[in-house]
Amino acid sequence: MSGKLVVLTGVHRMIRLAIAQDTKAFSGISYFPSIADDLKQRGASGHWESCPFFDELLMHQEMQRDSIVLQLLQRPQSVVLIEQWHIGNLAWAKALSSDTAQKYEERLYDHLRLFDGIAIEIWYISTDLEKIIPLRLRVSYEAYLQELSTLMKRLRFPVQNLDGDAPLAFVRKRVLYLLTGEADG
Repeated sequence: MSGKLVVLTGVHRMIRLAIAQDTKAFSGISYFPSIADDLKQRGASGHWESCPFFDELLMHQEMQRDSIVLQLLQRPQSVVLIEQWHIGNLAWAKALSSDTAQKYEERLYDHLRLFDGIAIEIWYISTDLEKIIPLRLRVSYEAYLQELSTLMKRLRFPVQNLDGDAPLAFVRKRVLYLLTGEADG
């Protein structure tokens, strides 16, 4: 397999959405939004987000989607961009102390063997939480970022940092460079 999987993660959803929109202009790039965000928009929010059922549903749907992702990655020079993916989902489950987190993590390491031989890269959008997250929610986001950092180190995938506090035009230029190796303008 010669494709590359890019995991777009971090708390700054607006930057993730802008990057997703920008990648539509490139042929050979497939984009998949965050399943957790999709479930929340369809009504599985509130208390569901911190319960084992939500995490199990999320894990199951993400692993199902991976069969499509793996097919796309068989195409030469293909790029698959996924918001959050297992890494972000597991970090949230661990940060919220979900009973499912331990089971998810054990299954994940076994599941990732399906991706042996595939280049996986994490694009982490950093941001100052004080600028975008209300104080009452900051503790859970800080816990998420700590868990995310731990998982990224453990998995040892290359990480590209994107400054979510920079002007969007700057972030877009960085993404263009990461996708094509060329700077814009």
